[in-house]
Amino acid sequence: MPKATPIFKNGEFVEYYSRARGGWVNSMVLGKNSDGTYRLDCKQKASAEDLRPQMPNSGALNLVNPQTSCRKLPASILSGD
Repeated sequence: MPKATPIFKNGEFVEYYSRARGGWVNSMVLGKNSDGTYRLDCKQKASAEDLRPQMPNSGALNLVNPQTSCRKLPASILSGD
């Protein structure tokens, strides 16, 4: 049975499999290209097969900065008050 191709929305946080970095990196979808690939904050043409929904991880925040795309800054929420 063929594997379903995931569909991601603009602004959605995803994990992108980077062969250059040898692993998954956090990224954000900026749009979809006319050839069906996705435009990410760290890659212009990413195949849907190389993307997956971002896995939640224990209170870490994803802070997106265009100057440091594809990087995740460690952060914790210390108080909700």
